[in-house]
Amino acid sequence: LSTQDHSFFRRAALMVTCAFDHLQNAVQLRIHSFFFHLGKLVVRRPSLTILLSIVASLLCATGLLAGRWEGRFEYSYVPRELASFASFEEQAALYGVAPRVAEFKAESLDASESILTKDLLLELLRIHDEVLDMEVPEPEGGKGGTFRYKDICERAYEDGPCAVTNLFTATGLEDNRRKLKDMNQNQIDDFFRDKRDALEVYLGSVKADDDEETIYVKVARFFYLVAQVDQEPAPLFEGPDVELARREAWELAFINLVTQDNRKGLQLISIAGRSLDDEIARNVGGSVPIMGAAITSILIYMSILLGRGLPPAHSRLLLGVGAVVTILFAEIAGFGLAAAFGVPLTDLSLMIVFIVVGVGVDDAIVLVGFLRAEDPSMPVEARVPAALGRAGSAIFLTSFTNLLAFLVASLVDFPGVRWFCICAGLVVFVLFILTTTLFTALLVFDERRAVAARWDCCACCGGPCTSPWCKVGPVHIGKGGPEQQPAAPSPLAMKQAAEGAPSAVDAPRASAPTAAASDERSSSPVARQLRSIVSSYPRFVTNRVVAVIVVCLFVAVVPLGFVLAVPRFQIGVDFEDNFPDGSYLSAYYLHTDEHFAGLSDDALLLFEDEDWSDEDVQDRALALVEVLDDFQPVVKNEFRSWLADYLRYVDVQKDLGSNGTNPARSGKKFYKDLRTWLKRDDPECANSKCSRLIVPKAYTRDIVWEGDGDDRRIVATRFRGSINVPDTLDGRFATMTSARAKVAEEKAGLNVEIYSYFFVFSDRDDMITELIFGTLAYAAAAVLGALLLFLHVFTVLLIGVGIAAVDGGLFCVMWLWNVPLDVSAFICLAISIGLAVDYVVHVAHAFEHSSGDARERAQEGLREIGGSVFKGGMSTFLGIVLLSAAPSEVFRIFFKMLFSTVVLALFIGLALFPALASLFGSIIPAKTKAADSVGVPAAYPSSQRGTHTGLDPDATPT
Repeated sequence: LSTQDHSFFRRAALMVTCAFDHLQNAVQLRIHSFFFHLGKLVVRRPSLTILLSIVASLLCATGLLAGRWEGRFEYSYVPRELASFASFEEQAALYGVAPRVAEFKAESLDASESILTKDLLLELLRIHDEVLDMEVPEPEGGKGGTFRYKDICERAYEDGPCAVTNLFTATGLEDNRRKLKDMNQNQIDDFFRDKRDALEVYLGSVKADDDEETIYVKVARFFYLVAQVDQEPAPLFEGPDVELARREAWELAFINLVTQDNRKGLQLISIAGRSLDDEIARNVGGSVPIMGAAITSILIYMSILLGRGLPPAHSRLLLGVGAVVTILFAEIAGFGLAAAFGVPLTDLSLMIVFIVVGVGVDDAIVLVGFLRAEDPSMPVEARVPAALGRAGSAIFLTSFTNLLAFLVASLVDFPGVRWFCICAGLVVFVLFILTTTLFTALLVFDERRAVAARWDCCACCGGPCTSPWCKVGPVHIGKGGPEQQPAAPSPLAMKQAAEGAPSAVDAPRASAPTAAASDERSSSPVARQLRSIVSSYPRFVTNRVVAVIVVCLFVAVVPLGFVLAVPRFQIGVDFEDNFPDGSYLSAYYLHTDEHFAGLSDDALLLFEDEDWSDEDVQDRALALVEVLDDFQPVVKNEFRSWLADYLRYVDVQKDLGSNGTNPARSGKKFYKDLRTWLKRDDPECANSKCSRLIVPKAYTRDIVWEGDGDDRRIVATRFRGSINVPDTLDGRFATMTSARAKVAEEKAGLNVEIYSYFFVFSDRDDMITELIFGTLAYAAAAVLGALLLFLHVFTVLLIGVGIAAVDGGLFCVMWLWNVPLDVSAFICLAISIGLAVDYVVHVAHAFEHSSGDARERAQEGLREIGGSVFKGGMSTFLGIVLLSAAPSEVFRIFFKMLFSTVVLALFIGLALFPALASLFGSIIPAKTKAADSVGVPAAYPSSQRGTHTGLDPDATPT
């Protein structure tokens, strides 16, 4: 480009920069002015502020009355746009929701004894009868009296028998008990040996002797299907639906009955449909004491941190209680707003409590820290508005970025994560409002108590006050804003000057003893030595050599995390990690893994819009089934369908020679004859050996009809089989993709797909990495874009480097600490953006509003705000550290992730950013004090900062 072009672009760039700076200054000054005026209002009416804050919080909390609890895994932890989730919902819509399952397993107390001994089989049959005949009292709101399993069971077909499956029902021994009693042990062995393959679902750890004459079975398994009720998210403060309550009552009685100790030679374990909800509730309940301990530790920490000395006069225990109360009100109000907006709560919603406790304490520490920075000789009525004007801007910035990060993360197609982020965002928003109102009002009262030398927690004791401001009493603040109030002496100050006494305004700033100076005189040698080390830290970290080392170390973490660690992630937690340690539900499934030869799940071939009266369609469907039956090791058991069994029935009738009455194999009569066959409820042999019995009427559950009368046709149907479910994520994903590929290859133009329940979670785990990276990218972009309204573009760029370092570090920690990439980790990674900005933005803001060269400004920024940042990080750590003792691995994953986030974010804010700023900060211009949204506006000259009284010169002290 020519020199003239350079000049043009340079002028354009300068104009854009200047305009952007003016925009930043205007936004920041108005934010500061707003909080200054808010502080004036709070100081004038602190009691009214507290009352209004509490009433508004309780009104928001009433939304919890409409709150709902979502305990269904599929609807909480699976993206809604997955094709497998669409198939899951379509199954429920077309064929009804899957039944609840109650089951138990039995094994001999004598490890050398087979479960198939005659005495044990008779005992199992007796237990089976007890389950069927067990009478359970009707729950509250029910019909009264008692009910049995037959009243709530899943029927094999309409008006059919209860769907109970076990080794007795599968072999016909339940209906022919005399046969079992008449057989000797050799006959029993022969009987079950011949049916061994058909009983693999019910018999576990099956072994045979060398000549295959005798088999040894360690475990037997019994299933009882319970009819499911249509479930929606459950109301928080209402009991369950009566029908659901009946099922849960029966299931509880079932578990208690089966696990009784008076079982002859048998050890039994059981689970039921309610077990999942019970264990999740136990998970949440086990974390409540931890939450209480965390709040207590925060309270103690706050009381020590906010106070200026020993109790009773210089401690601030009551203010610490006020900070905790403020946080609790913010949480119940935020949850209430979320419930009012229709956002359900989940088991992970409890984690918001731990996160928000730390964030709320951070805000309180910042506010008290800015108040301490004001001149203590000023009255409370002047110091609080000035402090809130500065602190409110900082709290607003961090709360806004946190809220933005949560809102962006809530856009992800992951319901559990979305609901969590919406709740957390609303709680953070309410917390910001209550901190600047409720907590500020409490701080006003506590400052008045401290000025009056009254005791903490007992303000009626102590005193008298020696400050002239106590003698003056309440002070009137002018109606003008901070820009309109000159630094004029009050009438009291003028009176003091006339009497020869130094006034608060005329006295130099150093004449007023600061809290730091008082602490310096009263502290021990160890404390002074520690303070000396801390004060030397800014010089150390901004040393050019140290800064280069720090920058290189953190920048190196980015490629290590994104390139090296991410491909090595474990995707998804193990099933048992979702429940408390020692969970009977986890133990049951681990026992199943141990004794049954590989897990399997139902596999469904889903057909839609096919003309089944067409022989070509029939042949292609049966050919597909034949291919899949031979597709080992993916498909475990052959597919069974009404089509194959009906055609076999047609062939049998044809062989019987009943000409003229044979059912149609195809053509116009096909559907009519099929419906006639489907009405039969007598068992029929499914093969020549009669090794499998079928009831045609049971297939009505697998067919969806359309039309009326003889014109009815099949619009959707399903064939049932079973598919192997490997115990590794890679294995499950490979099974799913190979099954889908095989069906796509062999379907021959049919509108068919294969579906299994575990496909839903395998699809989710396959795309979770993509979801996480997309969410992190969008959240980071949104937060950094918002920071451009407050900070220089190069400052935002340095913060972006810090965010990348935090994410890279978290990925490394997840890899080294064996943290799986699941929903809990997903939420923590989304939170990490906001937390990282929390700890670095204060230092960045202080750097921009400091004077000197880049290194001096970085040091000044650390000295001004670094202590509060560190204290805030420690409070967040205290809020989450007790999660390390949580009763389940899911909550401990939260601890690992949040602990790592806090540590990394503190390093970014207190080490990486100062190092980057000292090396490259010369590019960032220092802002004037007039633009300081965290400092005092132009009407407060820097020479008078902390000495301006904020008094109306025309006001007369009372």
